[in-house]
Amino acid sequence: MAVGAGLDDVFMRVHPDNDRALRCYQGAEFMPVDAGLAKSWNAAQPVDHVWLRHDSGAADDQGR
Repeated sequence: MAVGAGLDDVFMRVHPDNDRALRCYQGAEFMPVDAGLAKSWNAAQPVDHVWLRHDSGAADDQGR
C-alpha cells in the first residue's frame, strides 16, 4: 500500500513491551532506526518506544 502510494520509507513506533509486534515487524524487514533519531522522536513520548523503518527502495536495490 505504501509503495503503491509512492512512498519509499515507512516509520512506526512499537511499545517496548510488545515483543510479539516487534518480532512480526522485524520479520517483515522493518529495522530499528538510528539510536539518535529514536531518542529525539521519543523526547515527546510517554515511554521510549522502539522506532522502526522499512525502506522499500532497499528491496528494489537488492533485486527483490
